[in-house]
Amino acid sequence: MLDKEWKNIDAVIVTTPDHVHISASVMAMRLGKHVYCEKPLSQNITEVRLAGWSANGPSAPGATYRPCT
Repeated sequence: MLDKEWKNIDAVIVTTPDHVHISASVMAMRLGKHVYCEKPLSQNITEVRLAGWSANGPSAPGATYRPCT
């Protein structure tokens, strides 16, 4: 839905099961939308870093993204 209607959406509320919070939130943030997400946002620190990078961009202080290896 976001890929087709993103121009008509101002914000996204994520109220899905816990394991889906991060993917829905990151998708919306990458489209530049405001996101309200229920706790927990993520399941591990790598997902938290991904969310921070998506929200603030790679040049934001303290927002480092390192993919899992």
